[in-house]
Formats: sequence, C-alpha cells, structure tokens
Amino acid sequence: MAGTTIGGFELTVHDLDGAVGFYTQVFGLSVRAREDHDIFQEVRLAGDDDTSSLILVSPRDPDAPPAITRETSKIVLIMDDVPARYARALAAGATEVQAPEHFAPLDLWFAHVRDPAGYTVQMVGRHGPNATGARESPAVTAEGQPRPG
Repeated sequence: MAGTTIGGFELTVHDLDGAVGFYTQVFGLSVRAREDHDIFQEVRLAGDDDTSSLILVSPRDPDAPPAITRETSKIVLIMDDVPARYARALAAGATEVQAPEHFAPLDLWFAHVRDPAGYTVQMVGRHGPNATGARESPAVTAEGQPRPG
C-alpha cells in the first residue's frame, strides 16, 4: 500500500512552555499549532520545510508526572486508508488500542495500535463515503473485517 507519511512524534512533557522554548531556541523549530483539550495541551513544532512535526503534550494537572514511556509516546502516521491499515497491523502482530473511528468535525479517521515492541502507532487519514453515503474503508467492511478479494 502506498501513501503513508510520518505525521509526527509525540512526547509527553511536564513543562510545556519550557519544552517549546528548548526546541524553538536550540533547534530553530517553529510553533505550527497550539491546541487546548480538556485534560491536556498540545503544541506542534516543525522546521521550515518539514511535513512532519514534533508534538509536545502536557497534562493540565500540574501534579501529574510526565510519563514518557512506550505507552504514552507515539508515532503518528498519515495514510490513505486507516481501517485497512489497522487490520493489516493487527494481522502483522500489533495489538489493539483503539479501533478505527471517524471524527466528523475534521473528516478524519483515527486508530491506534501497539506495535510488537510495545510502542503506540496512531493512524490518521481520510477517505470518502461509498455509494450509499456510509463511511467505510474500501478494503474493509463497516464492521472492520477485511473485504474478500
């Protein structure tokens, strides 16, 4: 399958502003986006010509320890068919973390697996509705099962 690119690498940090300052001042990265979520804040950093980003995530609870582990650090891959890649990853020995879900506000699909070494891989992508208007992958059924053929 073609069409996979690295979307970024995510690190959990305790001091978000300090980490942003370090990566921008030391390595010359620029802030590409800041997002506030219910339980965490996120900043995406990248160089001028980068298509992927370093994603710094900080919990809103200042007493929460940073947990930079295989379980919380992840690689983000951007691809053309999230449900099919998800099924392929499971068949290749990955373990399920989050089944493919469509996030309607951004028209994006997300799924998470843990690779055989224990690292989390987040899959992000788009694909259009089928002839009935239902959102499903051309390679898998609506139930997430591989299509014959």
